[in-house]
Amino acid sequence: MAKNTKSKDAAKRPFFLVRWFIAIKDYIAGSIKELKKVTWPTRKELIKSTWVVLILVLIIAALTFGFDTLFDIITGWAYDLV
Repeated sequence: MAKNTKSKDAAKRPFFLVRWFIAIKDYIAGSIKELKKVTWPTRKELIKSTWVVLILVLIIAALTFGFDTLFDIITGWAYDLV
């Protein structure tokens, strides 16, 4: 007859909330450990990257506005024809 190992394992394991808090603690500890390995950019590099992002956002916004306006004009002409 097979032994019931489920009840033995369940008796050894802590309550699920305890396991949950242990998992959160391990996650935070691992995150802090990994963040110590990160090479953070200098202030100058960060400012330069921010300007690049802002300029690209403005370019994409202008292109989106331009295409939206163009399609609005085209669909307006199409509705006038109908």
